[in-house]
Amino acid sequence: FVATASIYALRDWYKSLCVLIVFSAILGHEDMPASLMGIQGLSPWNILFVFVVLGMILSKDNEGLRWDMPSSINILLIIYLIVIIVAFFRMVIDKSGLIEYAFITGQDEPTTLSLTSEYLINTLKFAMPGFLLFYGCNSQTRLKWAVLAVLLLYLFLALQVIRYMPISAILQYGLSERAGKILARSMKQHRDTLSMMFAGAFWAVLMITPFLKKRLHVFLLVGMSLIILYAQALTGGRGGYVSWIVMGMVFGFFRWRKYILIIPALVIILLLAVPQLSDRVLHGLSQETVQETGRIVESRHFDGNFALYTITSGRSFAWPYVLEKIMESPAFGYGRLAMKRTGLATYLLVQFHESFPHPHNAYLQFLLDNGVIGFIPIAVFFFLVIKYSMSLFRDTRTPIFVIIGGMTLSVVGAMLVFSFSAHTFYPEESSIGIWCLIGLMFRVYTDRFSYQPAVVKAR
Repeated sequence: FVATASIYALRDWYKSLCVLIVFSAILGHEDMPASLMGIQGLSPWNILFVFVVLGMILSKDNEGLRWDMPSSINILLIIYLIVIIVAFFRMVIDKSGLIEYAFITGQDEPTTLSLTSEYLINTLKFAMPGFLLFYGCNSQTRLKWAVLAVLLLYLFLALQVIRYMPISAILQYGLSERAGKILARSMKQHRDTLSMMFAGAFWAVLMITPFLKKRLHVFLLVGMSLIILYAQALTGGRGGYVSWIVMGMVFGFFRWRKYILIIPALVIILLLAVPQLSDRVLHGLSQETVQETGRIVESRHFDGNFALYTITSGRSFAWPYVLEKIMESPAFGYGRLAMKRTGLATYLLVQFHESFPHPHNAYLQFLLDNGVIGFIPIAVFFFLVIKYSMSLFRDTRTPIFVIIGGMTLSVVGAMLVFSFSAHTFYPEESSIGIWCLIGLMFRVYTDRFSYQPAVVKAR
């Protein structure tokens, strides 16, 4: 399959790029080889990616492709790249904290090669499909291909979750524990991250349905959205549940206000119909869970609010230590993986038996790694992404604006909400779909004056 798509990339690199995006859904599959012939980095995904880039280089002159990203975004992207590279080199120069943490936890000692592969090459490559889409999307046909690829990416992820998680999981106690073990083993994805991805994907799919003419197409997309929603329920990820609700309220307030009451009604129906969803959402709010957590952590010298500890899954315990460490170097931070390299993760593990290899908060993580100086330009970048997406979403001159703006707003907005409890602002495998929609949004925003007013209007 990869060989066929790679060869075809020399003829039509853009379609092979769309195949690559869909192919990303099974990157973590238990049967997917991480390398071929024992050569690190020689994976099926990387091979196809190289051929896509090669096909793009050979075809760019004939296709008249141009890089016309707004100058402000170009500057922010360059700074983003510099921050990532500087954080990586600061990590590689001082690995003592990583070695100590690996020794205590019984993990393999990190090498410069493994760190380079994971925290530099992979970090950069997983954002590249989005920029290739921006560069190559020079027609509405190509735009449709890209949108279809992103939708299929999320659909195939959802189908895998449904495939591996039995329906009994949402009817019995211990949904989060079962999902964590099964999905980590079968898909190499964290259940909370999958929940976040589905939270944005659900609303992204529904962005398209109001503009479809054929009922069959509407039926198929509504069915896709329900599959994604069911898969999200199976993950047991509370952060994703919250992101789903928040984005639903945002879209209801800004565009479809007559449907805004459907969100709380649907939430109530789901909580009543699926007992384990109620257990996950209300975890920490009942006296039983508070007492249970109190018994678990009483031997850890925990002197705080047990209810808050339970609701935040221990984050309320770790975050004060993270903030204290940030204030020791607020301007520049400590470099990549600062939680481990500063000894903070080791301290929490040894002294309190709390496992926090990262802060479980993307904002705190980036501040700890890169300080305020590194955080501000990234915050400005995502602010502009939201601003441009909202601008397109509220522009009804053509369905393309509403669809692309709404899809980008849904996945990026869900990520930003979810980032208060987990995730990261470093590009990774789980954010491929996000970066693809960011690239498409910038393309449509850049070319917005060339689009003709549409005849089709939303129902």
